[in-house]
Amino acid sequence: MGEAIGLDVIKGKKLEYFGIEGNKQSAYFHDISIELHGGIKFNAYVGFSYDFNKSMPYGILSQKGFFNLFKVIFDYTSEDIEIREKSR
Repeated sequence: MGEAIGLDVIKGKKLEYFGIEGNKQSAYFHDISIELHGGIKFNAYVGFSYDFNKSMPYGILSQKGFFNLFKVIFDYTSEDIEIREKSR
């Protein structure tokens, strides 16, 4: 995903960690700007990894840097997600 937005992924700050399966993995972190649907913009420090399953190229949102900034409501039945900025 990093390359899709124009980053040279491996030039980011490298962090090695162990995934849920116990395998050593690497991520490369970059400061990026994100715009959500509805015009909400914010800056985030984001890690990109080549070690995730290639058939499932999903991002993982974190508690610090996303969920601490926004109120997020998941409605499984209607398949709806509502995201609102928290009051500062």
